[in-house]
Amino acid sequence: MKPQSNNKSNCKLQIANWLILINLLAFLIMVDTVAQAARIATLSLFSGKVEVQRSQKDSWEPVKIKMPLYVKDKVRTAAKSSAEIVLDDNSILRLKERSVMEIRDLSEERGARNTSFGVLIGKVWTSVTPQPAGSKFQILSTSATVGVRGTVMAVSVDVEQNMRVLLFEGSAMITTIRARMEEAQSLMLSANQAVNITPVVLSQPEPIKRQERGEWDDFIKEMDKIKDAAAPEAGIKPGGTIKYSIKAKNVEGKEKESAKYSIETKGGTRQETQ
Repeated sequence: MKPQSNNKSNCKLQIANWLILINLLAFLIMVDTVAQAARIATLSLFSGKVEVQRSQKDSWEPVKIKMPLYVKDKVRTAAKSSAEIVLDDNSILRLKERSVMEIRDLSEERGARNTSFGVLIGKVWTSVTPQPAGSKFQILSTSATVGVRGTVMAVSVDVEQNMRVLLFEGSAMITTIRARMEEAQSLMLSANQAVNITPVVLSQPEPIKRQERGEWDDFIKEMDKIKDAAAPEAGIKPGGTIKYSIKAKNVEGKEKESAKYSIETKGGTRQETQ
């Protein structure tokens, strides 16, 4: 009878050990889930014909103000159209006409943010807020990666995937596709500099041309006017404040509010606060 009793005791011990292991794994998964916070982008403004293609879908659909955007979503603007995307850290991306951009990464782990957008074609202006230590904010094309920190810049990509980067403020590390594959030269771009990149050639930095700067200044002013004009539709007077919240889906697929924002419109200028 003693051997049977020992077998039962061993079986109970094994079951207890398995339960402890399962609980430990569940705890580790929960900790990792908390560490990897949900992030989201929002279509905050558009003019003309702007469409979104959701991840794993072939069709395009019209965008809406305050529409949430997720990883692998694409946004495109038609002729005489433009769009603005606001991130949960108050960074801003503005697309000019005939542009297509894809969200590649929007993740956060233990306080460090990973953000990347692919510019497939067209022109995109970005204003990137200072990022926490260990974070990465990248603008990608098939020709190069632009790593930025607290930067105001503009990127253009043509049909042949030639890329031009204009850096108005801050600094940016330019790494070509060839550099990533063959350890070729990269360079650090400084404020008020521009650079041309092809899939195989990285040119030397040059001063931003006055005409280019004026073109982007006019675009930003026009977008700010559109934002001010949209203020009454949000139920406020021009010069007031648009308040909105952003909702994101966590790893369990449940939607929750991740951040609240306000946009102050002041006669052609705007300030955003969290």
